[in-house]
Amino acid sequence: MTRRILREFIGAFVGQVLDRIGLVNKTIKNIPPGDILPLAFHNPRKRLFSNLIEWLIINDFTFISTDRLSDIIEKKSLPTEKAVWITLDDGWRENLDNVIPSIIKYSIPVTFFIPTEPIENDDGILWESLKNRTDKQIARQAMTLSEVKDISKLFQVTIGCHTKNHVDTTKCSDSELEREISESRSKLSEWVGREVKYFAYPYGAFNERGKTILQRYGFTLAATTQHSIIKTQSVQKLDPFQIPRYIFSDTMYFSEAKCHAIWLWQSRVKTLKTKIKEHTRIPW
Repeated sequence: MTRRILREFIGAFVGQVLDRIGLVNKTIKNIPPGDILPLAFHNPRKRLFSNLIEWLIINDFTFISTDRLSDIIEKKSLPTEKAVWITLDDGWRENLDNVIPSIIKYSIPVTFFIPTEPIENDDGILWESLKNRTDKQIARQAMTLSEVKDISKLFQVTIGCHTKNHVDTTKCSDSELEREISESRSKLSEWVGREVKYFAYPYGAFNERGKTILQRYGFTLAATTQHSIIKTQSVQKLDPFQIPRYIFSDTMYFSEAKCHAIWLWQSRVKTLKTKIKEHTRIPW
């Protein structure tokens, strides 16, 4: 059994325990007003995504778009209780079968952060490093241009920018970063027929230089991978260019995913995990 599979089984078991002893329901009831749960995915399994959406609906969560989130942050709109903000990074082609059906069925607003180069490439490979690892042909990973245009026509979908080549923005020169941001924004805006003003930092890496360039090119919000709830009622003003998100594992089991979605895992299991690691070699 691999380390990853063992980790998934352990996570599933712990999630089931937390649910059965009532902590899941208790946590849902105690979510503070104004808190927004930022849930982010890459290439989730269909069953995981649909089960999670259905469970959130059953528990009366409200799904908000990035437009609404931006308005809440800028105090142009009042926050919604038990709000969820959902995003997907990279434009994986499997999202078309594993994510889009649930979005349409339940009319869920989501934002896809798209790197433009893999979309335009004939091979559609998201990670260039994969090409050097094997001589075998790799199946297309990214959506095609026509597919991106098609999903952008759905009223539930917002398209955001994820640079041109999915680069670490903190490691680019100034000229490289300007090109990565300006060219990807220009192409995406042309493809979807409207202004693209939201951004997600590849790898979650960001700094003030990137923020300055994003502002220069008209972006109004940028998402990180910092694990935190969006607390709109906090005394400290939220920086719209450092919006946190929790990135779900693509192969996570539903029982664990529920705990992560409502931040139970982060708040309760983190302490337990630290104690267990001190006495065992369990691969958390």
